[in-house]
Formats: sequence, structure tokens, C-alpha cells
Amino acid sequence: MIFSTRKTNIEDLKKLGCKNVQFLPFAYSPEIHFFDCPASSTDRLRFESDVLFIGAADKDRIPYIKALIRGGLKIGLYGGYWNRYPEVRKFNRGYANSRDLRWALSTTKLALGLVRRANRDDNSMRTFEIPAIGTCMLAEDTDEHRRIFAEDGKNVLYFKDCNEMLQKTFFLLNNNVEMQDPE
Repeated sequence: MIFSTRKTNIEDLKKLGCKNVQFLPFAYSPEIHFFDCPASSTDRLRFESDVLFIGAADKDRIPYIKALIRGGLKIGLYGGYWNRYPEVRKFNRGYANSRDLRWALSTTKLALGLVRRANRDDNSMRTFEIPAIGTCMLAEDTDEHRRIFAEDGKNVLYFKDCNEMLQKTFFLLNNNVEMQDPE
């Protein structure tokens, strides 16, 4: 039996000769993914951001990050390959272990949920981890995100392109919308 977190890969795997291929969605672990704000003000300052993205730098993700930077926002980027792009390099915070992921997500105002186009993703691990921690998620509008979360809600808002992402980001930040629900 083969499990895939991507529905798009199931037929590919069957064509390669795998007979029993099952979809296994991403998830989160309550023992790892929970609201956890750093105790010290020094750590809070080090981890806080207006907008946070945790994931690798892909070419199709760069325009979204550049739009946020041009908007004058405090951006936090965790993951690989951000140093390859000079225009976003200074916002790179390296890799996040479980504690750092919680601290970053617990101190940001909102987190960006970008899927990985190269993998033909329709959701990601962050799709589940961000709301599990109680952070407002601004996510790409995909069929799978809609299936998981339905319409725009308390912890999830959707966008279709850079302009809509930027517009919704500023709406959330400028209107003091309650963006975290640690309960």
C-alpha cells in the first residue's frame, strides 16, 4: 500500500504500477501545534511579524512576498532557499524547529498559506498547523482549502492573486480584526 498526501499523484503512482494507492491528507499534532507565545519580550520581538510565511522559496511564491515587502510590512520567512532571491533575503529567518514554528505563529498578526505549485498541491502541512495554533491564515483559494474550511471564516481568509492577497492583508491589519483564537 502506498499513501500520498497529494490527490494529483494517485493516478501517476497507479500508472507506475502501484496497485493500492490511498490518499492520506496532511494533518497536525496537538502535542506540537498549539498556541505558545514566548515568555520573554526579547523573544517575542525576535519572532513577531505582520505577515509570516513558513515554507521553501519557490519562484511562484516570490511575487507574493515582494508585494508584502513593497507594502512596508514586517515579514518573517522560515524555510529553505530564501537566500537565493536578493529581494527577499533579508527577511529570511532560517529554518524553524517545532518550538520556533509555534513562537513565530503565536506572535505574528497573520500567516500566509501558499501551496507548492511545483508539487501540484492544493493544500499543505501549514493548512492545518496554522489554524491549530490559532493564527489567522490568509490562504490561496483552492478547491481543497474550500473543502477543508468552507467559506472565509474566523481563522481563514482566501485570495486568488497578489492584489487580492495584499488587499486582504491590509484589511485585516488596519481594521484590528481578531486574528488569533488560542482557545
